[in-house]
Amino acid sequence: MIRLEELRRQRGLSQTQMADVLQISQQAYSNYENGKRKPDYEMLIKIADFFETTTDWILGNSDERFSLNKNNSLSPEKLKLLKGIGYAYCGGAEKELTNKDVDDILDILKIAKRMRENRKNNGDQ
Repeated sequence: MIRLEELRRQRGLSQTQMADVLQISQQAYSNYENGKRKPDYEMLIKIADFFETTTDWILGNSDERFSLNKNNSLSPEKLKLLKGIGYAYCGGAEKELTNKDVDDILDILKIAKRMRENRKNNGDQ
C-alpha cells in the first residue's frame, strides 16, 4: 500500500514508530506497506483516523484525501493550510507551492464545497 508509506513518511515516522501507534509489530506494519498483507477493517479505520484521511483514499479507491472530523469540520491543521492559501496566492509565501500542496488545497476546497452544500440543504446559512 504505497499510500501508507507516503502518509508515514510525511509525518516523519519510522515503520517501528507507526507500528507502536497502531499497537502491532513492526513486521505486521511492514507487510501492510509492501502489500504482503492487508489491514483488517478495524485496523484500516484506525490508520485512516490517525492520518485524518479516508479509508477509500488509503485503498486507492478515491483521490479525495481529506475527511471531515466527527463534527463535520476540518481539523485545525487543515484550516491553517486553507487560511494560508490566500497568503500564498497573494505573493506573501516564502516558498513556491508544490504539486502536493496544490493537491491538498484542492481536496480541502472540495470538502469546503460539500460542507457549504450540506449547510444549504439543511437550511443553515
